[in-house]
Amino acid sequence: MTKHLGYSLIGAVLFFLATLATLKLTDSGVQPSGLFKDLSQSEVLQSMLKTSVWIGALAGGITSIALRKSENRKIYVWIVLVFILIFTEVVMSTLY
Repeated sequence: MTKHLGYSLIGAVLFFLATLATLKLTDSGVQPSGLFKDLSQSEVLQSMLKTSVWIGALAGGITSIALRKSENRKIYVWIVLVFILIFTEVVMSTLY
């Protein structure tokens, strides 16, 4: 059970950091005035970050549970997380 929670936490943190990086690099959300100022003023950005964290946590947990019987579980979980991360960030960067 702790392995599944660990992958959920890793997924949540990974997706949160990737979303911040995507917003910063694409100039779509975070403006030069500052990260925390823009996040505190924009409900859309807050919603995107919350959604990203939940998607990451669910992806990590569900993938870990689904692949619990596989031999190379760690590798497969990371591959699935990366593909879901790429898809999520592409969708979020086109939304905002």
